[in-house]
Amino acid sequence: MDSLHPTKRALVQTVLDQLKTKKALDLTSELILEKSGISKGSLYHHFEDFDDLIETAQVFRYAAYVDQSIHLLTKVFQTAKNKEEMVTELKKVTRFTQSPDLMPQRMDRATSISIANANPRMMKKMNAQQDRLNEAIIDIFREARDRGWINKEIDLHAGALFIQAYTLGIIINDVSGKKIDITAWDELIDMFLEKVIAN
Repeated sequence: MDSLHPTKRALVQTVLDQLKTKKALDLTSELILEKSGISKGSLYHHFEDFDDLIETAQVFRYAAYVDQSIHLLTKVFQTAKNKEEMVTELKKVTRFTQSPDLMPQRMDRATSISIANANPRMMKKMNAQQDRLNEAIIDIFREARDRGWINKEIDLHAGALFIQAYTLGIIINDVSGKKIDITAWDELIDMFLEKVIAN
């Protein structure tokens, strides 16, 4: 966000601040202009319309989750000295990302994906962030494969998508009335890491 024009950045940050306690549908241009102290003319100079501002803020929030995922996975491969340590560290990442405490983040990511599905302009913005995450994970996996830590038969792109799918997929349990024991879910992922990824 540092690369944005200061006025544009201030508008986006104001929306992000408001999204901490309000839903996007509850935000109005009047509220954002009042909170930011920025004029209506400046808003429409930097954004096509108010929805463009909201979409941009939602994509920045999605990008923050992307950056968190990249950071966690990069740390695993920077600290692991061998395949066994890699698997151990990946299991820790699993425990963190699958935690019930992160349900709001998962819901937010799913909501952004759903909104983008019906909004070509937002989808284009999301594409860039999602591609960045995919490429980062592929690069991390490529390095691990070069070290002999990852199954050479795994297509790196497919592996990157699969890891993201199970990370976000626990949202199905989040919305279920009868929830599974999260330990059983974590152990299933552990088996996948040990027998497929690191085989």
